[in-house]
Amino acid sequence: NRQVRRLLKTLKEKNALAIDNIAKLLETWCAYISATKQGWLTYARILAQWVDTTDLALLDKKNQKLIRFDPATEIRDVTFCYLKDGELKSRRFSTPLLKISPSGLFGPFMGTGE
Repeated sequence: NRQVRRLLKTLKEKNALAIDNIAKLLETWCAYISATKQGWLTYARILAQWVDTTDLALLDKKNQKLIRFDPATEIRDVTFCYLKDGELKSRRFSTPLLKISPSGLFGPFMGTGE
């Protein structure tokens, strides 16, 4: 999607973006959409969470910012949540999970052209 590509390109240039800055960028990039300031902040949070979930960037929830992340060269800590006997449990993995490099899947979004 065009907004994801724009966001990742901007993130590559700046290394980190505050959620309110992402909201302002979205408002500029999507001038054809009318939304309140709170609406743009909600869209920015959703987009930041999605980009974080897909390992294209890291969302720092405490400081409300999105941080550049290179999945091809960096290792990410993962907390896995699951239900056990009706209780929500979590486990932090100290070793990286093996997975297919997203550069092939997300190359077009990351500007590698793969």
